[in-house]
Amino acid sequence: MITELAQGAARARLAPHLGGRVTALSLAAPGREAVELLLPFPEDTSELLHWPKGGIYPLVPYSGRIRDGRLRGEGGEVALRPHPDAAPHTLHGPAHRRGWELRAVTGCTARMVHDHPGDDEWPWALRADLAVALPAPDCCRLELRLENTAGIRAPAGLGLHPYLTAPDGSGLGLSAAREWKLDAAVLPEATAPAMPGVAWDGAVAGPVTRQLSDWGGQAVLRLPGQGILTLQASPGLGHLVLHRPAGVDWLCLEPASHVVDGFNLHALGVAGTGGLWLEPGAVMCAWMTLTLA
Repeated sequence: MITELAQGAARARLAPHLGGRVTALSLAAPGREAVELLLPFPEDTSELLHWPKGGIYPLVPYSGRIRDGRLRGEGGEVALRPHPDAAPHTLHGPAHRRGWELRAVTGCTARMVHDHPGDDEWPWALRADLAVALPAPDCCRLELRLENTAGIRAPAGLGLHPYLTAPDGSGLGLSAAREWKLDAAVLPEATAPAMPGVAWDGAVAGPVTRQLSDWGGQAVLRLPGQGILTLQASPGLGHLVLHRPAGVDWLCLEPASHVVDGFNLHALGVAGTGGLWLEPGAVMCAWMTLTLA
């Protein structure tokens, strides 16, 4: 079942049964008509193993891939079921391919909850909460929360994966203090020397995939004839993936609490990965806003 939030001319469509996704979002800058800001996610989808592109989905309990389906860290090495589209690696965690429960709906806010019992994709139990709000017609706010319900220390990460419209002529403003060197599997190289930061101000021509850290929590997307979209993220989402394939009119800006494969990199002694283990009952939280001007 789809739930629609409204605030003035703004609309957000939520699909708890489709992995807690925001399937569509339109915002209206003051004095202007509403603009569709996401590649629409097909709401008639019934199978999420090979999920369609579009919308915004939660990255829980991690972002990106875990190399070879092996998570190294406290207590040794744990085997995780690889994803068929990324084998032998995993991909983006299981939560966005499972059903969520809709809670606490008002006209412009809603909360979705997912309880993961632990399985061969991720053996640690957790509870995830995603709150979506339209505080004003020009703004959407998403708040993501993860609680460790496993009864033992567990690795944990958060992120959000929006597919933002970016037609020809769009320009991106973004800076980051660090970029990670990627291998053929699009995973950071543990032994590679640190690369310098980036300062991006202009068009983003695909194909491009960049993994960045210490990006300041703000990116600006200039949409020709439609306005300026600002993505802001909480300090805990200090890592960012920029991804745009060739020949498409959208791009992904994916803020996350850790770099891709961050748990394994942390276990290897690499600094600044964001790899985190939570105590039983501990909680981590993050937020992201999209604002149109």
